[in-house]
Amino acid sequence: MSSFVWLVSLGLRFLGVAPLRTASAICLIIISQLLSLLSFFIPLKVVILLGSNSLPSYLPSAFQVWDRNSIIAALAILSIIFYLGHRASDKYVSSLTNSAVDRLSKESRKLLIFENQIELATSAYQRYAQALAGFIFGVVAIAGMLFFYPFLALGVVLFLIFSSIYIFFYCRRENALTREWESEFGKKMNELSGVGFFFMFILLVSDFLFFSHPSVYVAIFCLLIGRQMYGRLGAALYIVAGLVVQRAKLDSILNEEVQYQPPVLSSENVRFFSRFAPETRLEWLGRLLSRALGQDIVVTCCEWHQLGLTNVVAVKAETASGNFMIKVYDRKRRTWAEHEATLAVEAENAWPIPDFLYAAEFEGHRCLVYSVGRGCRVNSDEVSKVSLDIRRALLKIKPPADLAERYLRTHALLWQRFGTATLEDLFMAANTRSENDALRYVISLWGGVRETLQRLPLMLISPDIGPGAGTLWKAEDGTGQLIDWGRWGVEPLGAGWPVAPDRLGKLDAAILDAKSFRSEISGVNGAEVRLCALVFALENDCRRQLFSHAIVLVGDIAELLRTEF
Repeated sequence: MSSFVWLVSLGLRFLGVAPLRTASAICLIIISQLLSLLSFFIPLKVVILLGSNSLPSYLPSAFQVWDRNSIIAALAILSIIFYLGHRASDKYVSSLTNSAVDRLSKESRKLLIFENQIELATSAYQRYAQALAGFIFGVVAIAGMLFFYPFLALGVVLFLIFSSIYIFFYCRRENALTREWESEFGKKMNELSGVGFFFMFILLVSDFLFFSHPSVYVAIFCLLIGRQMYGRLGAALYIVAGLVVQRAKLDSILNEEVQYQPPVLSSENVRFFSRFAPETRLEWLGRLLSRALGQDIVVTCCEWHQLGLTNVVAVKAETASGNFMIKVYDRKRRTWAEHEATLAVEAENAWPIPDFLYAAEFEGHRCLVYSVGRGCRVNSDEVSKVSLDIRRALLKIKPPADLAERYLRTHALLWQRFGTATLEDLFMAANTRSENDALRYVISLWGGVRETLQRLPLMLISPDIGPGAGTLWKAEDGTGQLIDWGRWGVEPLGAGWPVAPDRLGKLDAAILDAKSFRSEISGVNGAEVRLCALVFALENDCRRQLFSHAIVLVGDIAELLRTEF
């Protein structure tokens, strides 16, 4: 009810600030809809006339004095005129909308709040006018049907009543008035429009077969009008739903008495995190673990583990059967969950990942479960050491052939993504002659760099390893592990290694150690791997638009190419 009151107040504000423009826009939208209907209805009649040798008897007597070709030509020209009128009406509506929104913005006397504030207000005004015009079109259409075809009109009204009841209860769902709900609501409106049209079609056919009926011409026109009416009403309801979802932003833009108060958590996030409320989470996690392990599990204690990732929750659950790390993903992070599960099922004992137990959908959320034993979170003073230990461990792992093949079918590698086009863009950030010279030098040798990267063996990487990352974990035996692999990838050897001078200098020793675990990297030298690490870091800087730092890395790459290649 509050949403309805707000929609009425929004309409009154539009009418109060720009009454003539708003009324004109609504009238023009209705005219545009009628012209659009006629411009596509008349060609059907023209085609029928083209297929007949004489004029149909149902044409008005005034047309009977004309010859067939003249009527066809006149109707064709009239159809084009109607279409041009429809397009002109739409253009004028856009002009009225811009003018009205400009007036509204001046009346509200607000500072810019959002990046697309004007576009949002313009869209809201135009959509509100379209919705109102759609409802008016529906009322006029039903009134016309009541006059020309009462039986069909009563059937339509009956269907609309039952549809309204259905929509009312649908809007009372738990996740109503969210972006996700808005998308589902639009699909439901399309389905209802289709069902309504076919219900009307069945009524019409039944009337012609078993009862008295009007002329075929009236029936066809009412059927077309009904189809348009259902489409317009469905679109109007979808527009209204979208406006209500954006209520807070629209109020802050258009109402001078309302200040914008962005929520700390969206309504979707509030529902997601409600799973972990202290009074309910032990029972919920117990049900999840019972399903994962196939036995009754009681969670005696749980500990929140801050991953530092949005819409992903990690909780350490303690039970009589052991300790488990449970990760729950919001719907927006389902891809991460699937991606991590793909890697986790391939993991071996030497991999820096906890023992994987379970991955499945549970009560609307994707969940992963790991056994962590007596492991613990990494202390702040150990983060640097543990993250480097994990990187060393990754150098020793040869990605499984099937996993690497599947990854390479969908993702480009470093040497395929990054090239001279991006390097040339960096000239805009080069401030000195030496920086420009370094760029030109690297570009001139890029063919060789690409070949070096291409022949390097592959390794697993994750962007979520680093100082301060909540994804780090220490196993019972003290080895470092990563408890989030939602963004793992496969890249040439050395990608992802830190490029700070003190860290990059340790890469040669790490490669030497890894050679005893991977025979295929025995012929790789440290300079090639360091080059890969620098190029990977350069790509990341360019992606994040850290161009000044990227220029520094170009200088490091140029120096490496001069001295060791």
